[in-house]
Amino acid sequence: MSRRRSKQNVRDYSQSEVLTRVTGKLLARHHLLAPCPVKPVEIYRHLWTKEERAALRLLKDRMPSILHRDSDITFQWDTREFQIDTVFTPARRPITMFVKFKSELPLPATEVWRANSDKIAMSRLPDSMLDELAEWGQRWVRLDIEREQVGSKVERVFAHCNTMGQIHRLWPNLCSFLPERGQEVLRKMKVRSRLPEAVLHYDEDNDPEYERPLLDDDWKPAALAPYDAIITEALLLPDFDGDTDWGVSITHGAP
Repeated sequence: MSRRRSKQNVRDYSQSEVLTRVTGKLLARHHLLAPCPVKPVEIYRHLWTKEERAALRLLKDRMPSILHRDSDITFQWDTREFQIDTVFTPARRPITMFVKFKSELPLPATEVWRANSDKIAMSRLPDSMLDELAEWGQRWVRLDIEREQVGSKVERVFAHCNTMGQIHRLWPNLCSFLPERGQEVLRKMKVRSRLPEAVLHYDEDNDPEYERPLLDDDWKPAALAPYDAIITEALLLPDFDGDTDWGVSITHGAP
């Protein structure tokens, strides 16, 4: 087996290991830095007016067939709107809030409540709760964008690089997630790897012979700095041993 093939195998083996570690650390960071201040069951309880709660209790006791039970609700984010700007993506805004309960709870058996196309307005909730959810939502969306973009960047670096040495040359900080086998390859390297062609370009006007490759802007240290800051913070945070399923989450998109 050639040396190049051996390094390729290490790269392929390490890719899944690194992605798993990065994903786990970023998920922990997301949960640790943006825990929802409102429990799903509290959102359910405050969804109804006093009269509606009384009606639900009455129907549950005397005519349960008129209700259906469900373990989640999707709210349309129609109030306390905000916009999140990051260096990674165009501006994002909240679109819906998904609330998952630990058990099925009674809801009206009408199309408004049951059809996926019909979302319940968040503005039904009390103002004090809406203020808490809006403040939390800004943190949650920002961290979700960062988690998504760092994961995508890690996938791209493995798609561009053929050897562990190239990965180390292109994005040194990412190597902190490498398994021992990958670390061993780097320790044994005696020659600095060449950058992969996939991240290089040429100045055709000033370099017609393509002799002086230039690093793409996306992979320059300044462009990687925001990713490195997120990775460093994720590594410094404690492990998260709680429930990794979101009880309350937000979908977001372009304004």
